[in-house]
Amino acid sequence: MKKVRYLVVGLILIVLVVGYYYFLSTRNVTTVEEATELTEVDNCILRDLESDYPKTPREVIKFYDRVMMCLYNEEYTDEQFYELADKQRALLDTELQEQNPITTFYDSLLLAITEFKADGGRIITATECASNDVEYKEVQGRECAYVTVGYFTEKTSGFNKSYQEYVLRKDEEDSSWKIVAFRVTENPES
Repeated sequence: MKKVRYLVVGLILIVLVVGYYYFLSTRNVTTVEEATELTEVDNCILRDLESDYPKTPREVIKFYDRVMMCLYNEEYTDEQFYELADKQRALLDTELQEQNPITTFYDSLLLAITEFKADGGRIITATECASNDVEYKEVQGRECAYVTVGYFTEKTSGFNKSYQEYVLRKDEEDSSWKIVAFRVTENPES
């Protein structure tokens, strides 16, 4: 009789262990990473420019354009607008920042975005020149780089292709590339 009791208790324990293993292996466990899908706006905001600043002039402009596409194309809160604008501003040379005080920078950017969106505008692509097309020059004793970007946009009036040339200057303190000026330019291939 004792052997039967031990056998029944053993079988019950085995069934409990197998059942618990089955429960653990089939339950739907979601981690915080799986539950939270980051948007492009979130990715741009979360980039830490203190420790992960773009290394080359072209990379600076690529990140600048990513942020710009978020600002002009995506949905975001007021708080996210200011965080994105701050990311863009962090890529500007101190000389350009001084010419555009922060409140003026926010107001000008918001006005440009509002006008662009009011005309049904969106940026379809931003194509930076190839790395070997970046021009490097010394200007007034400072190392500068020239990066051209082609923007393909859509508005209610139709599609448009425009080009902008960014001038970046190497920062004397930390050797990072900062945008010092930009201008609309002609198609570099024409």
